Amino acid sequence: MKKESAGSHFTGREKSENNGFKFELKDEIGVFRVVEGDNQLSINLENSSGQQFKVNSLLLPGYEFVSKEILQRQGEEVDEDRETYVRHGKKQVVIDTVELRKEEWQYLLSILHEIGHLARQKEKSKDVKRLDQLTEKQPAIWQDPELFAEMLKLQSEDERDSWAFAIRQLRKMAREFNPELKKVFPDLKSFRDYVDGNLVSGYKKPYREIINSGLTGEYRKELLDALEDLYTRGD
Repeated sequence: MKKESAGSHFTGREKSENNGFKFELKDEIGVFRVVEGDNQLSINLENSSGQQFKVNSLLLPGYEFVSKEILQRQGEEVDEDRETYVRHGKKQVVIDTVELRKEEWQYLLSILHEIGHLARQKEKSKDVKRLDQLTEKQPAIWQDPELFAEMLKLQSEDERDSWAFAIRQLRKMAREFNPELKKVFPDLKSFRDYVDGNLVSGYKKPYREIINSGLTGEYRKELLDALEDLYTRGD
């Protein structure tokens, strides 16, 4: 998913003053900076005018960004089965620093997608609560066709809404903060491939395959078409 840029300067992973993680990418799009401090991550963007956008400001109150490395140092359980995901009980959005370095600017959409899950928690709390209830009943729920279908429907809606949030937010940032963000996905194919490849990456195996079974065929195509339309033309 990584987009090569002849004008980029990547400082990569370094040791910052607090001996934590530091990522900084500078290119024609702007500056993408992720810095660790006090066992959490600050994610900031900078445009050509030096104006900054704090991605942390999009989080719900009390939530923070952390890396898997931070969790491991604290003796917390790390889900190696997933890349970027939300720990609702801990109020944390977990960032995969390996994926960040590999995908660079495109990884921003994955971060916004996880924030989209938080937005759903606030706006559609009833659906989110019900989905959590059904998810906790796995794998027993797989033997109940009616409840299983309900779970797949809610999970599909969760993915759709969270990606839609991410796309709207990226477009808003490109419109109000940095027009160069339109270059993150150089063409529609790169955008579509990225979303398609990450539709259910936030879920644990084997649940990921189960959810994927509800996002195949025409429904998956319709979902991608709708997200592509949103990306190109807006609401």
